[in-house]
Amino acid sequence: MTVNALGQGLDKEAWIRAYGIGSRGIGGGNVQWPSLKEERLGAQLDLFRLFAQGKWDAFQFVVNFLNTGKTNLNDMVQDVVHQIFNPMTRDLRRYIIQNWDAPKAIAPASDRVVQFDHNSAVYKDAIASLNRVRDAVAESNEYSDLEDKAQRLYELDASNTLLKAGRARVEVLQALTMKCLRYLADKFVEGIVSVVIGTAIIALVTLMGLQLPH
Repeated sequence: MTVNALGQGLDKEAWIRAYGIGSRGIGGGNVQWPSLKEERLGAQLDLFRLFAQGKWDAFQFVVNFLNTGKTNLNDMVQDVVHQIFNPMTRDLRRYIIQNWDAPKAIAPASDRVVQFDHNSAVYKDAIASLNRVRDAVAESNEYSDLEDKAQRLYELDASNTLLKAGRARVEVLQALTMKCLRYLADKFVEGIVSVVIGTAIIALVTLMGLQLPH
């Protein structure tokens, strides 16, 4: 399967039609998550992309679909983290590690050149995802080794510059960009930075036209 299967880039209304179970009253709705792991991860990634882009408020999502029974705003939003975000982080990390390490995921295309269409949604998503990783790492207080942090930020900047070209060798992107992202994924095991990194890996793999095996 291609990594495009992890999420469809749905907008709020399309997401609700696909996964939301409505009700006549406030707080009585629910979510019907897909039974297949890859589809469930895609649905969850789409949801948090909408949160991150400011296109959906987490509080309103809780009110309409999570139905936690709580009335405190902070407690309600924390339920999103505990019930959806943290499990998704673990599943996404496991999915990436299990699939990306497989030799056949990278060998067939490692020596080829990939062309970039700067106007395509795939390219724009890759650039935006990489920039979100850069910002998240730069702002993180968890990075105690400042020299190492500076090195990774320079690698992300170099990756961004490389992607601005009309084309690049997959081998170089793997050695620079993907290696940096995988290193950061090992460093940030949980939390929002972990999800941002995981999303960027998916976006970059998609841009390079690689496939992850079943």
